[in-house]
Amino acid sequence: MSRTLGKGVGLLVIVVLLGVMWQVLQRYDLLTQARLSEFIAYIRQWRTAPWMFAAVMATYASALLVMFPLSLLVVVTGLLFGPIWGLVYATLGTLTSSIVSYWVGHWLGREALMRYGGRHLRGLSGYLSKRGIRTMTVINLLPLAPFTLTNMLAGAFHLKFRDYMIGSTLGIVRGWQR
Repeated sequence: MSRTLGKGVGLLVIVVLLGVMWQVLQRYDLLTQARLSEFIAYIRQWRTAPWMFAAVMATYASALLVMFPLSLLVVVTGLLFGPIWGLVYATLGTLTSSIVSYWVGHWLGREALMRYGGRHLRGLSGYLSKRGIRTMTVINLLPLAPFTLTNMLAGAFHLKFRDYMIGSTLGIVRGWQR
């Protein structure tokens, strides 16, 4: 089995396991309004606990890797933690998921994307590599493509990590000010 095929199968297994987990949550009524209200009350009492930071970061990273909508995740974070802690957690969670999705794209590699995207991606790759900070700032300010996908593309195209993070941070922080 080739390395690219192995990676694809591994990602497929992860997505299937997440789907099974979703079905289990629904089947045993773990997603009812009463249960969610209890969960929100429980979370609010721990909003300043030191371990909550790690839990929120892990939630953001795992949710965005399965293409969960970022805007919905930010709204839920605000509802759970209030305006101040919600903004802090949403910003840091978004940056955490940016880092994770960048490295997943880097791990998957440019060759896999080039095989499927052809010459169009080759031109985009050259453009991105020369304008990393500006490109990532604009991509994070404008809803051009799914957040996770653009971050994975940046990683796969081997955008300089420093430029990627500066551009992503500027775009994400500026996006919250709108």
